[in-house]
Amino acid sequence: MSEPSPKDSSKSPTFKPILVDDYEKVTDARLQETCSGFGARVCPKVGLKEVLPIEGSGLPSELFRYALQAHFDFVVADAKSIPLFAVEFDGASHRSEVQRRRDEKKNALCERFRFPILRINSRYLNKKYRGMDLLSWYVDVWFAAHAFFDAQEKGAVPWDEPFDPFLFVSWSDHKRRFPLWLTIEVQMEIQALRERGEVHPKRPIIHHWSRRQGQLSRLGMDEDHSRNRRLCDHGNAQSAIPGRAGRCAPADRHIRPAS
Repeated sequence: MSEPSPKDSSKSPTFKPILVDDYEKVTDARLQETCSGFGARVCPKVGLKEVLPIEGSGLPSELFRYALQAHFDFVVADAKSIPLFAVEFDGASHRSEVQRRRDEKKNALCERFRFPILRINSRYLNKKYRGMDLLSWYVDVWFAAHAFFDAQEKGAVPWDEPFDPFLFVSWSDHKRRFPLWLTIEVQMEIQALRERGEVHPKRPIIHHWSRRQGQLSRLGMDEDHSRNRRLCDHGNAQSAIPGRAGRCAPADRHIRPAS
């Protein structure tokens, strides 16, 4: 049987897949899983010109031409299809000089229009901390920050309270306490080593707070009860994390994603 001619409409054309790389497929799956819980949608291979307001922006001709031709690997948008941020997977090809120059142009455009972009590699997908990969963590933190600042604007959170994802007691559908504090178990192990005298006593120790019968109990402190400790007080709610002055948030606050 002879091959059908190009004009033969009985054979469907062969279309190219949108996601061809295995890591692109994994990135898409992780984004879909995480973003769906916040009512957001994931759009792969979206042109920069479809997202950034480049028309009449006064861009240099080289950047304008690049914006017309290039695309984002993934764009996360809200329920109304308003772009929120982009995710780029930087594989081995991004090590070449040509690709690095392209990445610099894309970064420059995102900075120019203040559009958030997250660049990841395989380590953001393969390695997990407390059961969570870094890509999912970054997305969770992004939505947590927006929920926090939205609550702040509505008066539910004091206006002078900075955002710190480590001190969310609960978030979204995570089962663990302090779900966004990826290193909490490791830090508590270090604290235990210090208490057993297996770590130099002059080294800093973490501070962890938990609520017990309406009061916050301290699980660790320095010898003088003050060194390396930064506190924020809001009534009877306190929280602390060493070396993060001005970035504390009440440890008993439960903030939910904006609906």
